[in-house]
Amino acid sequence: MNRFAFIEQHGGDVPTKRLCQMLGVTSRGFRAWRSRPISQRQRDDIPPV
Repeated sequence: MNRFAFIEQHGGDVPTKRLCQMLGVTSRGFRAWRSRPISQRQRDDIPPV
């Protein structure tokens, strides 16, 4: 799991800003990661239903 995914998963328990500080990322970078579309590689890795 990458740092941004960890922040997204635990954002309800701890403030997002604090998690970003603890993990050494910017809150702006986290927001950019969330708004970024899924990459072709990630789509290829998703198992068929």
